[in-house]
Amino acid sequence: MAYRKIETGTWNDPWFEALTPKAKLLYLYLWTNGICNQPGIYEISEKRIKDETGLPSPLPFEEIQEKVYHNDNIVWVKNFFKYQCQNKDFAQKALAIVYSDFPQYYQGWIKTNQAVLTKKEVELLSLPKEEDSLRKESFFLEHKKQNSNSNSNSTNHPPTTLEPTLNPPPTKVRIKYRDFVFLYENEYQKLLEEHGEENTKRLLDILDNYKGSKGKTYKDDYRAILSWVVKRLNEDNGDEGTTIEEIKARRIKEGKPV
Repeated sequence: MAYRKIETGTWNDPWFEALTPKAKLLYLYLWTNGICNQPGIYEISEKRIKDETGLPSPLPFEEIQEKVYHNDNIVWVKNFFKYQCQNKDFAQKALAIVYSDFPQYYQGWIKTNQAVLTKKEVELLSLPKEEDSLRKESFFLEHKKQNSNSNSNSTNHPPTTLEPTLNPPPTKVRIKYRDFVFLYENEYQKLLEEHGEENTKRLLDILDNYKGSKGKTYKDDYRAILSWVVKRLNEDNGDEGTTIEEIKARRIKEGKPV
């Protein structure tokens, strides 16, 4: 379960005090719902919002538009990252999510959170240039259509810094989990599911120490972990030649982390 920081002074903030009870509930919900992620920009349907809050239609997004951007099913709680970011690792994951999943808002998000990203010494990612003119045109037309629909159906227009760029969506990017270890988020989750949190940390440490001390590089760190780091960990644990299921069963019996 994720934990969120909300200042007690929120209730004395003149902006918040001026909101209707429905708008206050909506604002706090957008900070604390189960979909909200590290960057504070995510997709959520109005149906889910209404089901979980009991709020009726129309949802009072116009009241909170100063601090929450909303367009179709996209929500961006503008100050979320600023107040939730605890360390560089958190900032890097947030950046990767926006870069991979919301590239059309990447530049606006960067501009808004530049001070925090600089303080955490996060290296920014550049959206790739696309040489295929047909793909560029397709991407442009799609966003033009989306903007047209948004302008005709909603009075809550996004600020200029949030306008989609004409860059095509980039591919997924790897996240830095150690100084020399980079994995996709789904690869990291697979390691957690297969080996547990404690052993996953040890797998990352083994690979990180090896790459750092030997100057070794891999095209795919995840494949390196599967090919030899797991075996090395099993040797350290005295588990060589044992199946994963047997290892898990024995560790559960011994009260050890799996």
